[in-house]
Amino acid sequence: MIYDDNGTHTINGTTFSGNTATQNGGAIYNYSGTIGDIIGDFSNNYVEGKYDVSGKIGAIGGAISNNTTVTSGISGTFTNNSATSQGGAIQNYAGYITDGISNSTFSGNHAADGGAIWNQSSSLAITDSSFTNNYTTTGNGGAIYSSGNLTINAVNDAVTFSGNQVKTSSTAVANDIYMDGGTGAPIDLSLNAADTTKKISLGGGVAGTNYNVNICGEETLFIFQIPSALPYPLYQGEIILLFCSPLDKEGPGEVC
Repeated sequence: MIYDDNGTHTINGTTFSGNTATQNGGAIYNYSGTIGDIIGDFSNNYVEGKYDVSGKIGAIGGAISNNTTVTSGISGTFTNNSATSQGGAIQNYAGYITDGISNSTFSGNHAADGGAIWNQSSSLAITDSSFTNNYTTTGNGGAIYSSGNLTINAVNDAVTFSGNQVKTSSTAVANDIYMDGGTGAPIDLSLNAADTTKKISLGGGVAGTNYNVNICGEETLFIFQIPSALPYPLYQGEIILLFCSPLDKEGPGEVC
């Protein structure tokens, strides 16, 4: 495991497997340092939580926990990583990832909130990546939970979400992204596809509170499906030909 308190590092081409921590970052915890790139394969890393006088402290970022700066970006494969609280693979808490997360695959990761990624109080971009069979055990965001602005880009490859779920002991509901805008100004979910061969597919849809959806691309088609069985409005479908216009997520929205 790597713990960065005040250093400057680049992590490239490394395999992290089977590492554990009690609170933050099973493989990498960037507390107050600066990391250039993080490129690697992350599998079966785990953050389990610990106890203090007030009870059990939450565990976040099964593979990576970032609280400060990654000056380039994060890229790799993230498989079967887990955290008992937030971010089965990656937790980004008020941190800044300059080039975001790109060219990555996330599969089988799980946490209470944010099965693959938990992003709080930060703007985060995700590009040319896939999310498959990630899930939460008690909370929201089968693949991604975000309380900051989130941008999904399909530039050189498609972005696919498939089989991601919000699970409880008795139910499992399809969900890819949960946007939590809290009670302040709405946050933004931006979906950008380069062309018709670079699609963004949301098999489990988007849910949340107090957020806008901004869709940008070359043409004007977005498919909405609102399953009546779910307890919240949901955007679900395949974004193929896109347009530049905000959609306020208080209802199913309109295509203009």
